[in-house]
Amino acid sequence: MALKQRYNEVMEHIVVTDEMRARILAAVQQADLTPRKKAIRFDRILKMAAAAAACAAVVVVGQNAMPKMGSAAPADTGAYTDRAEKASDSCEMAMQAVNGIQECPDALGLEQAVGFAVPQLESLPYTLEETVYRSYWGEMAEVEYLCAGGEEVCLRKAPGEGPVSGDYNDYTYVQQLAVNEVLAVLKGSAESTYTLAEWQADGYAYSLSLSSPQTAAWWENAIQTIH
Repeated sequence: MALKQRYNEVMEHIVVTDEMRARILAAVQQADLTPRKKAIRFDRILKMAAAAAACAAVVVVGQNAMPKMGSAAPADTGAYTDRAEKASDSCEMAMQAVNGIQECPDALGLEQAVGFAVPQLESLPYTLEETVYRSYWGEMAEVEYLCAGGEEVCLRKAPGEGPVSGDYNDYTYVQQLAVNEVLAVLKGSAESTYTLAEWQADGYAYSLSLSSPQTAAWWENAIQTIH
């Protein structure tokens, strides 16, 4: 099943109240959309909606777990703490079930979740602080590199022809780049620099996105280091 179709099916099952919708739209409107910043991907909005729904559920369940005003307080409040923690865990599991995103502890865990080799990027344009591994419906692997200064690098891989970036923005500058036997498509909002690359190799679709643009020379070297 195509990933875009998966997105559509997931969105049909997400219930967002008017208050939640207002908060999500406010966050999107406040996002910095200058060329330096990475364009907002559809899946990021999906995560925001799911997270808002989960947080709302935590608040409701947590309130129900607390003793009522005016009632006698028990000697041990541990039971309420346990209920609140269980509510939080349940909401997290519900959010994962809704949006199909599973966070894995490492590359091996992600490989077990998706059933194929997880790509790794050796050449980063920023100073790495943390690496996050995610599975989308057990069909797509995502490796997100969180770097100093809030910079991000997102590498994805999935069987088939793609696209897998989740980025449906229109870019002013598009260039094809041949790297060994791979023909990548670079996309950017500023001339001669790009924030997104998409390509296919060995029956898999790949995407690599950056929060700040880089030159075609950097992209060529980076794609060569992916294994």
